[in-house]
Amino acid sequence: GEKCTSEKASKQILTLLLGANISGNEKLKPLVTGKSRKPRCFKNVKSLPDEYEANSNAWMTTTIWGRHIRKLDSQFSRQKRNVAIIVDNCATHNQPKNLKAIEIVSLPPNVTAFLQLLDEGIIRDFKRKYKKNACKGHDKSIG
Repeated sequence: GEKCTSEKASKQILTLLLGANISGNEKLKPLVTGKSRKPRCFKNVKSLPDEYEANSNAWMTTTIWGRHIRKLDSQFSRQKRNVAIIVDNCATHNQPKNLKAIEIVSLPPNVTAFLQLLDEGIIRDFKRKYKKNACKGHDKSIG
């Protein structure tokens, strides 16, 4: 295989949706969106993450968002928990109808440049760990 170095540009494109509670002691499984249903970069992986979606440009779409939020709503509803999910003002992050346990709270426009809730080192650390593990090879489940 190819040698993995930090200088080598990756051709792998993924969009990740990360979520955690305010204290950080509960983290949602990352939602991974890639370009392919069966990505070559995961060729030797035993199983794809539980939360994996695909579309032609690896972007979060309203459909992917809605499916993910409905799955979380079911989970929180079974646990008898009411949850507010704070999101940026991206049109994709809409409020699907008939949610039982989740309320989507959108930040006002132009605020996310100053207030990224997961930007207090969490996203940076996640990317660092992801790149480190990607360079080790994909011989284990990444879920």
